[in-house]
Amino acid sequence: MLAALLLHPAQWVLSFLVLDLVFRTVDVRPGILERSLGRHRRRYRLAALAATLAGGVAQVLLAGPWGLVPAAAGWVPWWLLWRFGWRKQFPHLRA
Repeated sequence: MLAALLLHPAQWVLSFLVLDLVFRTVDVRPGILERSLGRHRRRYRLAALAATLAGGVAQVLLAGPWGLVPAAAGWVPWWLLWRFGWRKQFPHLRA
């Protein structure tokens, strides 16, 4: 069970690293960011889905049915970092 619980902090680290990579590849020139936002969102969602599913399967394999509890919370770091990362990184989009 402990190994399954330790995978959740790994989800936080992985989601941060993926979001950092997205921010490094974003073209911030005027007009381009607004047009490419959907593409960046889709790429991040695919990475989040793959990592959440893989982490959830690993947690269930490690802890059995009790692994469903931390596996169900695997999407939280991805959503929080995406939601508030864009506001912090690109405040002019919200103005």
